[in-house]
Amino acid sequence: MPRIGLAALKGPENVEHGVDKIASVIKICRSRKVDIVCFPETYLPGLRGADFDLPSPDQQVMEGALKSLRGLCRDAQVAAIVGMEWITDGGLENRAVVISGAGRVLGHQTKNQITPGGESRNYNPDGQRRVFKTAGLTFGITICHEGWRYPETVRWPAVRGAKIVFQPQVTGSDRKGRKLRRWGGSLYEKAMQCRAAENTIYFASVNQ
Repeated sequence: MPRIGLAALKGPENVEHGVDKIASVIKICRSRKVDIVCFPETYLPGLRGADFDLPSPDQQVMEGALKSLRGLCRDAQVAAIVGMEWITDGGLENRAVVISGAGRVLGHQTKNQITPGGESRNYNPDGQRRVFKTAGLTFGITICHEGWRYPETVRWPAVRGAKIVFQPQVTGSDRKGRKLRRWGGSLYEKAMQCRAAENTIYFASVNQ
């Protein structure tokens, strides 16, 4: 099994700052012989509809960030799953972009089961599910809300050979709400356990 990294980073001040933080993590991954690292949901620029103050979507900035990320992955020979916004003809998408250790974009998984309310006013699904192969690993991706409430988003890649499903997410708050004292007691943590047990695969979740 390749070595997996989960980068639970706080949100960046802006996209440039976010790319710098990702660069620092990828450098650490290289030194620790991590083969593939996953970052939180829409880490660039942040989750729209949550309690973040974000600028308007800027496709040119996203494309520049992706170019930089490809170079970082190529230089370190570390694959990455990076949450990004992306403007398409169908509207703004919440994507997890997969970049190989050679710096190639292998594709993306779009969030299709979108949380009602703020997120549904901002993001559009593309309705597609995908399986990815890199770093000797076959895997799928389910984004946040999808993995909590829609088990089929994990079952779909599992029956197509995925040995692990990554879940980039943004859930909860470090400023308000109940503080968890022990891991495993919340709905979210129970859902993680269920997704793994239901499919006899690994389920790797990373929050912001």
